[in-house]
Amino acid sequence: MKKFLKFLAAFLLGLFSFISWSVLPIVAAFVRMRIRFALMLEESKTRRRTVPTFDEEFLNGDMAEIVERLKSVPFRPLKPETLGVARAVACSSFLPLMNALRATAGRVYPYPAEFEEVVFESLDGTPLVGALGIHPEGEKRPGIVISHGFMGSKNDHYVIDVALKAFAGWGFNVMAVDLRNFGRSQELSHSPTAAGWKEGEDIIAAARYLYETGCTTTVGATGFSMGAGSVIRAAYLARDYPYLTGGAIAWNGYSDS
Repeated sequence: MKKFLKFLAAFLLGLFSFISWSVLPIVAAFVRMRIRFALMLEESKTRRRTVPTFDEEFLNGDMAEIVERLKSVPFRPLKPETLGVARAVACSSFLPLMNALRATAGRVYPYPAEFEEVVFESLDGTPLVGALGIHPEGEKRPGIVISHGFMGSKNDHYVIDVALKAFAGWGFNVMAVDLRNFGRSQELSHSPTAAGWKEGEDIIAAARYLYETGCTTTVGATGFSMGAGSVIRAAYLARDYPYLTGGAIAWNGYSDS
């Protein structure tokens, strides 16, 4: 009986630790994003849409000067450091695990009601899932396609955070896409990932879908990691498929596919 109680206590302690260091940060990030999105939407109703501006003083100068300015930004890591690393590992492992399983892929961080989940085909006919955000006023706006990285989905926090900011903060129409074999798209086909090669076609198809809504002026694309490689591949394909007309930004992509 004592051994069972000890085992039960250890199990409950481990479960509590897992929830504290993995699930609770996800819930906190979700709530924080929703509050920011609501505030940005409210602000967008009371002001005219403007193009984002940048601090010219910050942009001037060479890379060494910019790095020195970045070093002045306050950074206060969680103490003790081992606990911060443990939480980061737990959070970074939890989301990819959820996205890798068909039953739970794309379930974390759902999009708000302003976004609609749509199904469309890539250039080779592979069915894909995207989160589409179109402003209801009918005014034509610039559009942007957002792509996740390897083992990710459109519902990862770093993707949805950019999508909500682009939609409510900058006034873009938005398409966040689940690339083939990831997120909800893996429920619709067994097309394997090509690490960015065929995914470039997925980006072009998402841009085409966003353009054909008739609500966009130009369509750009941005992606992270493998999604960055996909965006660069899409930029190359754009010479034959003229849907990606608003430029491309690749974050932390590989240099050679």
